[in-house]
Amino acid sequence: MQQRLFLLAAVTCLLSACNFSAGVRKDLVTGLSVSYNGLSCESFALERNGQPLKDQDIRFGEDVVLLLEGVHGFTEKDGLIYPGMQLDVKDEQGKVVSSYTDMLADVAKSGVKPEAARVLRAAYQSGPPDVAPGHKYTMLVHVWDKQGKGTIDATLPLNLQYPDTTGLQTNSQGISATRTFLIADSGRVDKGMVPATGRVGINFQGLKGFTAVDGHVFPGGSLTVYGADGKEMFNTGDAFERQLDGFTESQVKEGLRITVTLNGQLAGTSSTWKFRIWDKKGNGFMEATVPVTLAK
Repeated sequence: MQQRLFLLAAVTCLLSACNFSAGVRKDLVTGLSVSYNGLSCESFALERNGQPLKDQDIRFGEDVVLLLEGVHGFTEKDGLIYPGMQLDVKDEQGKVVSSYTDMLADVAKSGVKPEAARVLRAAYQSGPPDVAPGHKYTMLVHVWDKQGKGTIDATLPLNLQYPDTTGLQTNSQGISATRTFLIADSGRVDKGMVPATGRVGINFQGLKGFTAVDGHVFPGGSLTVYGADGKEMFNTGDAFERQLDGFTESQVKEGLRITVTLNGQLAGTSSTWKFRIWDKKGNGFMEATVPVTLAK
């Protein structure tokens, strides 16, 4: 799951300030709590699928991002600092279900200039096998100074809701999925409204029924878009054609995604999207059809 986590220098909508060297700040809207001792940050923010998070409504499969901007206070050694960052997710019983230790190990192994760590960003994608919809979790981010004692700790409640599946219909033969829903990285999918920019697609989770060959399975996947007149507008072809070695069964069970990148030119239009997964070593298939309106 390491690919879920990344660092990025960026500025987003600021939710609060935390420019003291010790203390606690809490955002009552999102439930985010940030405490700091020795280290300080000028501001912090939360994002959900690339948009500012302004509530506690987080759906299964969505990306949750914590941004710490203007971080100061690391101990310098020969002009370099050595930051550390860890992200954990705990269930309602306090059990750690996901743990990403020392996320900055590669970045800060030899030290970095202080300005390189002014903005720290930790992202978590809420998905299997770590979490499940209908349950409550807590995301914890811990930042520390490897050359000193300074820390920043952030805690965010994750009350995961079921993803929106308005209008989505499935048809399958031999292949099944425990959960199927649309995804987008530049906003929320809601009641058939889909962001008109960025990556948009579908997530088939808990897939099974493929023919295994030497421990691997070989799915195909495509998206066909039909206009209001029923005519085919677009077809991706096989989204997995370059995956010559196939996937392990556990990878397929975790989920397969088929996505396209939109540039906004079709904003405001409506169409029907048909996703198809098939078994290249057998006869099984699964289709998901959904009406889509690209938001203006």
